[in-house]
Amino acid sequence: MASKKTSLDRRLPDPRITVLDGRVATLDERCNRIECQIKKNTELTQSTADIVARVDHNTTDIVEAWKALAGGLKVLGWLGSAAKWCGIVATALTAVGALWYALTHGGQSPPPPIDLPK
Repeated sequence: MASKKTSLDRRLPDPRITVLDGRVATLDERCNRIECQIKKNTELTQSTADIVARVDHNTTDIVEAWKALAGGLKVLGWLGSAAKWCGIVATALTAVGALWYALTHGGQSPPPPIDLPK
């Protein structure tokens, strides 16, 4: 055993191995830094995903309100169209009634109302 120890002690260090040892140590440090950065990136990505989920949940109500408002405006548009046609019909009936009155009363306007004492 003593002879093996002596032969190992006499061996000269190989400069290539020393360079490779340095490069392995550098690569190990870089891998550790990259792993740490990946871990931080994963945490940030998860927190961003949580924030996006909360925003999506909060905006769902707003989107539903806008859809309801759009439906209400559509109904109001229909009611407006119906009111427009009712106005046209009422105007036409008023014009026909005024023409009939003018024809049957010799073109005279109706007399003013009389205030009677009570």
